[in-house]
Amino acid sequence: MASDYPKGVLTPYPDHFTTNDIQTNGATIHTRVGGNGPAVMLLHGYGLTGDSWAPLAAALADTHTVIVPDLRGLGLSSKPEGGYDKKTQAGDVLGVLNALGIAQSALVSSDMGSPRRLLICSTAAARRAGCTWRHRFPASARGTR
Repeated sequence: MASDYPKGVLTPYPDHFTTNDIQTNGATIHTRVGGNGPAVMLLHGYGLTGDSWAPLAAALADTHTVIVPDLRGLGLSSKPEGGYDKKTQAGDVLGVLNALGIAQSALVSSDMGSPRRLLICSTAAARRAGCTWRHRFPASARGTR
C-alpha cells in the first residue's frame, strides 16, 4: 500500500491496515482497518479523506482496532446522487460498523465528520464507547505568523 502514494504528499497507512469497500445504506464506503484492541473510528472533515488520519491511525493501531472510512462522496467511496444529509451519512457510519461486526466504537471526528459523530452519539448511545472532536486548522500565511 505504501507505494500507492507519491513520496512527501501523504503519509501512507502501515502495511498491516487492510482496505474494504463496504456496501451499506445505498453507498459503497471505502474503509481502512488495522490494529487490535477496542475499536475507534476516525471521521474526516470537509474536502479531506480518511488518508488525513494516517499518522494518528498508525499511532492508535498499537492499542486499538482503528476504522477509517472515506465519507460518502469523497475519496474512494461511491458518489451517489443523494444521501449527503447528516442522518444518512450517520447511517453509513453505523453500516460500516455493522459490516465489520463491531458492536461498540469510540468516535473521533474533525470538521464535517463532527455532525455525523454527534448524531450517532445522541441516537445510538449503545454503539459508542466515547465521542471526541478534533479540529485542525489549515496552515496559512496568517496562521504561521
